Amino acid sequence: MLGYLDESYEARSLYVLAVVPGAAHDDRRRAALRALLLGDGQRLHTSKEKKVKRRLRLSESVAELDVRPVVAVRESRDALERARGFCLSALAWHLEGIDEFVFERRGSHLDAQDKRRLARMGRHHGPRIAARFMHPEDEPMLWVADIVAAAVFQDLCRGNPIYRAAIGPITLLDC
Repeated sequence: MLGYLDESYEARSLYVLAVVPGAAHDDRRRAALRALLLGDGQRLHTSKEKKVKRRLRLSESVAELDVRPVVAVRESRDALERARGFCLSALAWHLEGIDEFVFERRGSHLDAQDKRRLARMGRHHGPRIAARFMHPEDEPMLWVADIVAAAVFQDLCRGNPIYRAAIGPITLLDC
């Protein structure tokens, strides 16, 4: 089983890392996500969506996909990468049955850092989870993690719960 991850954050305030479990070959869900693209769009990205109705529709689409998102949240003054490490560790320890995390590419240095974090956990008798890095245009399930992370961020940091409520049950982990 794969876990698709994305983040939403405000530096030195709140860091949200969402994972959406899914199968490697789930063409039904991917087709449903691609049907949400507008115009010649190559991907969905919540931060690019300015209209409340559109953002709400994207959140509702996650509910229709029947996924079980898990979100790690860190409220702190930590640097972003430190907060990400805490959240990634919490997710890895909490999730059972995930063999591989699929991350949005962030560049070779930051991708290698995530890979090292997962390897360290495995060496210290933690979960052994592989890492894969993809462009979001190539993997619509990353869009789901983006929508979930943004919805939780809007709720916790901006006091706007409508997007999170539209998604339905989300497991939250404090880290």
